[in-house]
Amino acid sequence: MLLEHTWLNQPLEWLRHGEAHEVIPLKAILPGIKNFFDELDKAIKDESYRPDLTLCSDSMGTKIEMILRFICKKMDIPTFNYTEHKGHILTDEKTLGMLISNLDDVLPANDMILIKYLLNEKAGLNLRNRIAHGLMDSDEYNPSVPLTLLMIILRLSQFKFEPTTN
Repeated sequence: MLLEHTWLNQPLEWLRHGEAHEVIPLKAILPGIKNFFDELDKAIKDESYRPDLTLCSDSMGTKIEMILRFICKKMDIPTFNYTEHKGHILTDEKTLGMLISNLDDVLPANDMILIKYLLNEKAGLNLRNRIAHGLMDSDEYNPSVPLTLLMIILRLSQFKFEPTTN
C-alpha cells in the first residue's frame, strides 16, 4: 500500500497522559481505509449490496485531525494552549480550526484552501465538523465522502517536514 512508504508509517513520540509513547499514525488510520475498500468490494461482488460508508467516513474524518496534530508535532508547532483558571494553569488541545490556522503558513496554500473548504469551513463541506458533531444524516454517507477524506489523507501523507522555530 502507498501509505506504508510515507511518514505516516514512521514512529513518532507522542505524549499521552504526560508519558511519552511511540506511535505509528498509520496503525490508527488503516482500519477506516480498509473498511471503505471492503464495503466497495462487497458492492462490486453483489449489485444488490448497498455499502455502509458510515464507519469508514467517521474514522477517516476524525483521523485527519490526528494527522494534522502529528504534522504540527513534526514541525514543532504546539498542539495545545495553556490557560489560567483560578490560579491553575490548564492545558487545552487546540481545535481543528486552530491547527489549520497554525499550518496555514507551513503547508502549501492551495492544499490549505482545500482542507479548510472540505473539513472545517461552514461555507464549505465542513465534513470533519459535521461527522465529529453527529450532524451527518445516514443518506449523506455516500461514496464521495470517504473518497474525499481518503484524498486528503493521501495528500497529507506526501509532505516532507523540517521543524520550524516558533
